[in-house]
Amino acid sequence: MWIQFLFCCIIAFCSCEKNERFLESDQLSKGGGVLLYILQKLEAMQAAQTSQTETINHQKKQISDLEKRQRELKHTINTYHPLSKDGYMGCFKDDRNRHLKYRIANLSQTTLLKCKRHCHGFKYTGLQSSNACTCGNTLINPAYPRVPESECNRRCPGESNRMCGANWRNSIYRV
Repeated sequence: MWIQFLFCCIIAFCSCEKNERFLESDQLSKGGGVLLYILQKLEAMQAAQTSQTETINHQKKQISDLEKRQRELKHTINTYHPLSKDGYMGCFKDDRNRHLKYRIANLSQTTLLKCKRHCHGFKYTGLQSSNACTCGNTLINPAYPRVPESECNRRCPGESNRMCGANWRNSIYRV
């Protein structure tokens, strides 16, 4: 605030609306001309600062409200989407280079729980060809796009109500 006051004093003594010097003008002889000019400048600066503060506070509130709404929507999706309760992410293409590259295993009587346990410490597990489990941390990869659910059409031997991918197709779940 003192820096602003000093700045206003310098402006007041160096210039005025008629481009004259204050010390040489009639403004000085009017008694409070310089002080009035400084006070007007300070009030204008305070009003601008208050306006900026209000704008910033309003924007912070909007961001906070959006973040809250985003959390609510995620919760709603996780609560009501039928596939999300078990962490299902979708059916994804695969190839010899592997979408989920780590800890590949062939399990007998494959179930989602067995694959999730196998992939403990990773973000995702992929069930493939009814008996393979793969693990990884990256879901979104242009080389391995999501494909129609009908392409993951092999049932899991240990869970007949669940699909375990297909040839070069992963049914991917969050671990």
